[in-house]
Amino acid sequence: MSHQSNFEQYMRKLESTTNIFLKENQPIIIRVDGKGFHDFYKKNFGTHFSIEMQNIMNQSMQFVMSKINDIDFAYTVSDEITFLMMPTASGEYSYNGRVS
Repeated sequence: MSHQSNFEQYMRKLESTTNIFLKENQPIIIRVDGKGFHDFYKKNFGTHFSIEMQNIMNQSMQFVMSKINDIDFAYTVSDEITFLMMPTASGEYSYNGRVS
């Protein structure tokens, strides 16, 4: 029998207080923005932009898409990745449209 840790119980309680559900038939857009990536770029690649770093961002985007089948489209620019998820043909969302 599984017992939830105190921390897990605490986190679930926090999640339940902030449950938000999307309206039906609206796209879900998830934007992931690198914090402090400008400095990271300069330190590791000597410039604001590099092909190597863009390749890493592309690989990261592809990895996430391979793990979350519901993503319909994604793109990356600089230190940002944007994912698009569309509701199903019946208007339903994955995860019942829950945002957390």
